[in-house]
Amino acid sequence: RVFSSVLSELQREGYILVRGDRVYFVKDYDHPNGLDTLDYYKFYKNRWKETPVSLWWDYLTREIAASYNYGLAQYYIDRINEYTSVTNILEPEPRKEITGKIREYINLIPDHIEESAKYGYDMAPILHNGGMLYYQLSRYYSGGGNVEEAKKYLLKAMELMKRAIDTDMFAFYAFVRYSIFAVEYVNNFASPEEEGKYLDEVKLLMDMAIKNMSYRKEYKDITK
Repeated sequence: RVFSSVLSELQREGYILVRGDRVYFVKDYDHPNGLDTLDYYKFYKNRWKETPVSLWWDYLTREIAASYNYGLAQYYIDRINEYTSVTNILEPEPRKEITGKIREYINLIPDHIEESAKYGYDMAPILHNGGMLYYQLSRYYSGGGNVEEAKKYLLKAMELMKRAIDTDMFAFYAFVRYSIFAVEYVNNFASPEEEGKYLDEVKLLMDMAIKNMSYRKEYKDITK
């Protein structure tokens, strides 16, 4: 009750705006893109882009750049999923605006995934997460019937999973994901010549993952 009265007082004085379970601070710093949007990421200064040697910064500093770009790509994918779920029930004018946003965001996502992988080139979790985002893009295009783009982004997802494996031979989650994606690629896109290649690779990678995991006690149950 006390907290609620404080919020009410601050709102009366114009410092905040209370909407449902959210509080917006509006007195001193207006939201750069309006209260009803979250596109404020574009106003951040990405100083690593201005620094030629940023790729050689220490691991933890590069992780900030990698995580920022991953987070932004995930944000755009989340918004696309949200907008897509309501597009069919909107009136023509709002639907046109939302469709424009979807097109804008879908074009931004690959660049942020690539930037994330660029700064996280030696970080298996970052590479794995980027692969998962590419997979979500592939599913988006697959749902829209765009076979070529679906195939393209599935291959990109597989490429990042491979890089995660090369970075950390104990990243069993990347072994598993690559294998799942490769089987999906075989089922949906592979030529007869490619099928044997990918299935042999899956068997090799899974055997390698099980062998690597068996050396470490904490992974004993996972290998099963």
